[in-house]
Amino acid sequence: MQIVSSILITAGIIFMISSVVLTRKLLAIQEGKMFKSWKILLYFIVAFALAYGASLTLVILDLKNVIYILTGMVFMGGALFVYLVIRASLTSSLKLIETAGAKNYLNDIFQTMGNILIVLDKNNHIKTVNPTTCQKLGCESDSIIGQHVSKIVDLTDFKDNSLLETVFNTKSGHQLPVLLSINKLNDFNQKITVLVAQDITRQKEDEKKMLEYTERIEKTNQELDQFAYIVSHDLKAPLRAINNLSEWIVEDMGKVPKEIEKHFNLLRGRVRRMEKLINAILDYSRVGRHELEKEEISVKKLINEIVDSIQVSKDFNIDIDNELPVLKSEPVLLHQIFSNLISNAIKYHDKKKGHISVYHTVPNGKFEFVVKDDGPGIPGEFHERIFGIFQTIDSRDKVESTGIGLSIIKKIVEEKGEKVWIVSEVGKGSEFHFTWPKK
Repeated sequence: MQIVSSILITAGIIFMISSVVLTRKLLAIQEGKMFKSWKILLYFIVAFALAYGASLTLVILDLKNVIYILTGMVFMGGALFVYLVIRASLTSSLKLIETAGAKNYLNDIFQTMGNILIVLDKNNHIKTVNPTTCQKLGCESDSIIGQHVSKIVDLTDFKDNSLLETVFNTKSGHQLPVLLSINKLNDFNQKITVLVAQDITRQKEDEKKMLEYTERIEKTNQELDQFAYIVSHDLKAPLRAINNLSEWIVEDMGKVPKEIEKHFNLLRGRVRRMEKLINAILDYSRVGRHELEKEEISVKKLINEIVDSIQVSKDFNIDIDNELPVLKSEPVLLHQIFSNLISNAIKYHDKKKGHISVYHTVPNGKFEFVVKDDGPGIPGEFHERIFGIFQTIDSRDKVESTGIGLSIIKKIVEEKGEKVWIVSEVGKGSEFHFTWPKK
């Protein structure tokens, strides 16, 4: 009887050790590391193993009374152990069910995802692909699963968790441009690589079209420059000939009647106007088509130079704000704007004496420059029209003008992404405003 008891207890110890191993594996599957559930069982298992060892010792020593008590304790402990294992298994199973639900949800995303998605094992062999991958590469999933990823894309120079442009090889031999994301993940302690790629064929085609379009524009600009030079030369040459011819006729006639002299003066005036118009058209056509050097500009100094160059009458007072900024910009452009605005303020003034002021404000982080005069003012219905090409309020015989100055200003300012406008009423002068970037 003693021998049978010893055998049974020894078998119990073997089963206990096997239960420990299996329980550890069960908990490791779900939790990765044995957390609270495994620690609780571990303390109990140690005590239970000691109890088995003590029982075996008592059987060998034939201490029956103690054996009865200890046997009851071992039985109760075994039942408690089974309860704890079942409870841990139930918790683990619920977590597995929850994880399976999440995986089903992820699988739905995987199957319907519009981007290419490829899962690789640790050796970069393809484990699975989504339907979009097969559609884009023109192949069946069975034909590429198990293949090395190098048959589709070269990952030699790619870093983990990187995002960059590359190409995928399709079944037909074409290369598919993609934006590729590479991510390293762990799946039940197994290292996998997930490739997510977006087809950028359309973007590449758009880039190619944009490049071709840009090249055509550059070619057109070069042709326009050449055309403008030829037109300028071919138009100016006969104008100069007409002017010279009129002067020779006057010289040959000697004493010229006043009526004829008046006609010749009018003829030469028209010739000069035509030449100015040609120059203005050329200036207008060049705005925004050439990259200009930026320099540090003192706006106050620039305006003083403009005032000196246009020889303003002593009857006109030009007040230049001392607080005008120093900025980095294209001096040629600002010179064109201010010289046109100041010249217009003088040219179209309706009095012998006048006052012009130039100042600025800084709203919304931009410079806003203002050229204000106390001239006749401009009716509201002309506030937009005056910025159109060849538009003037007075006739050109009354005030000599090409009608292009303000349109050049508008084109320069809008090329900078800024705006120009007028604030004016008849009899109350005019204010021309324009914004300019700080940088």
